[in-house]
Amino acid sequence: MSNPEAYTAIADFAEELALKAGELIKHEREQNTLRTDYKQQTELVTHADVMADEMITGAIRERFPDHRILSEETMPDLSQAEHLDTPLWVIDPIDGTVNYAYGHPQVAVSIAYAENGRVQAGVVHAPFSGETFRATRGTGATLNGSRSNTVGRHCPGIRYSPLVSPTPRTALNPC
Repeated sequence: MSNPEAYTAIADFAEELALKAGELIKHEREQNTLRTDYKQQTELVTHADVMADEMITGAIRERFPDHRILSEETMPDLSQAEHLDTPLWVIDPIDGTVNYAYGHPQVAVSIAYAENGRVQAGVVHAPFSGETFRATRGTGATLNGSRSNTVGRHCPGIRYSPLVSPTPRTALNPC
């Protein structure tokens, strides 16, 4: 891929998925009884986590069948991150599951797209606060569609942006 227009299209798709997943998790918390389980007997996972994860990964598989997916809930195979020869999607359907389970609004849907070991596009959508952060290599970062002044003035700071969550902190530097 490796061109700004293609990465913009990927970011558009990731944002669409993050917004849909955000609506799903809001609906689940507002309309349904919280259903929880534990991964490896210690890490909390909610039914909304799994539903959002399956929605996101299913849409990616349908549109990009040859891409790999590393997802916290349904595909936590870290070896996926070791192979750099094919595109990789990194997903956390509810970043902040414990907050979600306790009714706190500080949660987000995080989706990143990487090629050759580098994140090229990322979206973090906080459905309860209505904030959508987005960054695309070569075009910078936005908050709810508006260019972020902080990122524009201090571009090296994007390396520590939540937009690369849950990938390594040094993965995204569009400068």
